[in-house]
Amino acid sequence: MFGLGFPELIVILVILLIVVFPIYLIARIVHKAGFPSLYSLLALIPIINLICLWVFAFIDWPIEKNKS
Repeated sequence: MFGLGFPELIVILVILLIVVFPIYLIARIVHKAGFPSLYSLLALIPIINLICLWVFAFIDWPIEKNKS
């Protein structure tokens, strides 16, 4: 009665894809910008993600410093 059947496993898989795939994409963007990929985990924290996005938009990226 309270087991995990096929429909529940599909719902769990969809929820994981909705959470994990965007974090993967954010990690790739952060890595290409020259920051550690672990910064993408900050996107999971509600208010911190907005602050980090704002800071990320206006700071000098390490990859730009390496080109000059």
